[in-house]
Amino acid sequence: MKFSDYSWSFVITYKQVVMNTMHTKNLEMEEPFEIKLDNINELIEIRFRGGHDNYEMRMQCIENMAKAMGQSGYNRMLVDLSKIVEPMSIINQFTFGEGISQSELRKVKTAVVHNPKSDNPNDIITLVSGNRGRDIRDFSSREKAVDWLQD
Repeated sequence: MKFSDYSWSFVITYKQVVMNTMHTKNLEMEEPFEIKLDNINELIEIRFRGGHDNYEMRMQCIENMAKAMGQSGYNRMLVDLSKIVEPMSIINQFTFGEGISQSELRKVKTAVVHNPKSDNPNDIITLVSGNRGRDIRDFSSREKAVDWLQD
């Protein structure tokens, strides 16, 4: 089954606007992440589009995830980081891991998918939030992640 075969009920995204100071014109940029409901597997899926991971982008995503959790009632989440090419700094990963383990999202069973050919951009976050009681695991394939979420 391909990603496009899933039944999605809505997408939460945000628009990022960049101001060109020389010409003062607005340019629309592609959103760095997308949040969708996977009604077949009864989970929320977050797909990061790639590039550099950063704390602000993750915090923006957390706000939108909380909304999706409230609207859907799902308590399982799949985070796809397979296109991230550079993780955020270790101190930001630690801070983010601590923060999420103190939020309502700590109760959400979370599978994180990363590219097996590169470093895991969620390594420290998983370690820190997992040590604080969060049910979170890292995977190198979406299929194994979904199987674990359904257990």
